[in-house]
This record gives sequence, structure tokens and C-alpha cells, in this order.
Amino acid sequence: MGAKAEWLSYPTNPLFTGCASTDAYWGRPELSPATKADMSNIRQDEYACVKESRQQMGFNDFQSRVERDAQRLYVLCMRACGYEVELPR
Repeated sequence: MGAKAEWLSYPTNPLFTGCASTDAYWGRPELSPATKADMSNIRQDEYACVKESRQQMGFNDFQSRVERDAQRLYVLCMRACGYEVELPR
């Protein structure tokens, strides 16, 4: 009886295994080329904005919406750094 009670004490629920997604999406610099007068820090700014644009895909999210949000955040960050950037169509 002791072994059975010990086995039942472990929480196991196969229905919820794998429901959470670990997919993450970032903005893609090649989709939204940036320009400004002083381009000396473009790579550093792109790197910082790509990191800032990270979006985690949740349970009810669509991949296309998450990717679009990540790209939009990247563009907004690059604009805040003084670059002229257009959202891809």
C-alpha cells in the first residue's frame, strides 16, 4: 500500500504536456532596411533592436501575428535610434 500511495503523490497529467510553446520570434533587419546620416553604429543598433523585439508565442497566438509584432517592435526601436525605417508590406 505504501508504494501505491507514493506513486499517486506525483502529479502527472498527460493532457497538459506540450501545450506551452517555447517558440520565440525576433525582428528581421533584412526586411526593413534602415538609413540615416551617421551609419557608423548600424550593427550595434540592429542587434539591440532585434533583442528588444523578441516575442514569445503563447497558447492562442498565431505565428504570423507574433512575427508581425516582432517586426513592428524592431522598426519602432530603430526609429527611436534615429533611423528611417519602413515596415515591410
